[in-house]
Amino acid sequence: MSLAAVSKHLKVLEAADLIARERRGAFQIVRLNAQSMRPAEQWIAHYSRFWNTQLDNLETYLEGETKA
Repeated sequence: MSLAAVSKHLKVLEAADLIARERRGAFQIVRLNAQSMRPAEQWIAHYSRFWNTQLDNLETYLEGETKA
């Protein structure tokens, strides 16, 4: 990946408030803004529980079908 591509990706992440950049001399310090990830984490957790329940129900149903 080129330096220009990395820079472009970092700008997108920064615009989404997922990272914070700080310049220290010739270096840029990049930090993850974990708090911004909280809504995504909650959404994933909700749907993970939903799909786990659905898939468990499907497994139970299919196991019953094979025994019949």
